[in-house]
Amino acid sequence: MRTSGLKADEIAIDPGFGFGKNVDQNYQLFASIPRFIEANYPVLVGVSRKSMLGAVVNKPVEQRLAGSIAAATMATEMNVHIVRVHDVEETVDAVNVVNAVREAKSQIK
Repeated sequence: MRTSGLKADEIAIDPGFGFGKNVDQNYQLFASIPRFIEANYPVLVGVSRKSMLGAVVNKPVEQRLAGSIAAATMATEMNVHIVRVHDVEETVDAVNVVNAVREAKSQIK
């Protein structure tokens, strides 16, 4: 990528959840997020309402809010830089709680 003339700050990694992968492969990819973080580029996770969530919660797309929030907060806990979501307000609330716990944890001696 860098040889194509892109600057480092113009690159982000999107693992591509859902594209040509089955459910197990998508969860293996999700579990591998820390490896993408190691590449030192911003990492984007976009799993909101995806079928990989539906396969676990067994609910139609319009009823996957809880699964989407769980995935977004988990991605945040894994230090991703960007989460693509449909339900912004609810996800921000959840991520703020995760960040508050993370901050409290860092202050424990």
